[in-house]
Amino acid sequence: MERKFRILKAIIESFIVSAEPVGSKFLLEKMDMDVSPATIRNDMSWLEKHGLLYQPYTSAGRVPTTHGFRMYVDELMGESHVSAMAQGDIAVDSLKRQVAEDRIYYAVSLLARTCGGVSFATIPPHGKAYYLGLSNILQTPEFTNSMEASTVVKVLEDQELFLDLLHQLPIDDEVRVFIGEENILPEIQSCSLIAVTFSSATLGDGILGILGPKRMNYAFNMAALNHVRSELSS
Repeated sequence: MERKFRILKAIIESFIVSAEPVGSKFLLEKMDMDVSPATIRNDMSWLEKHGLLYQPYTSAGRVPTTHGFRMYVDELMGESHVSAMAQGDIAVDSLKRQVAEDRIYYAVSLLARTCGGVSFATIPPHGKAYYLGLSNILQTPEFTNSMEASTVVKVLEDQELFLDLLHQLPIDDEVRVFIGEENILPEIQSCSLIAVTFSSATLGDGILGILGPKRMNYAFNMAALNHVRSELSS
């Protein structure tokens, strides 16, 4: 069983980087396992049978399902070194020098530049929402389809709809991840959403988050979001 989940982890991490289905040959070259190609293929078939992978019609390789991504986030991905790396990549010193409302906008800008998705912040008491980084996801393979892209843009531009979505999700002061069909709105079920609450002494409570394709770097983005949230709330 341990080998199967090592294979799942390797497939997901390769897919996050390449957006390409992953085959048994790649896994044999990447992973230090003394097993035959047939064993790898059998393990991949087992993972597919249990709903963690699926095989696109045009490829012999596999890609992760929503269930596979969920298992990766909950059970398989590492945290410690990624957290340190994310903190190093997020330049929060300048965040501390901003005035209250500018700090929110600057936090969103930092996340958009480093995490590769749409970063957002909402301040419900003030009826405001910010988002930046739409061009990040429009450049990904998942959103080359204009229909997919337009549905996401529609949700982001309708502040009332987007705020209502966030209020329906169980978001609190721990970073939460909502993958694919776990999102309430059909328009963003091709995406993952990572969000956490923050508390500003001057602006009140709000929500900070990242919206992007399911094929996102969860470990890095969660660590970065948590780091910025801590600085924003301090």
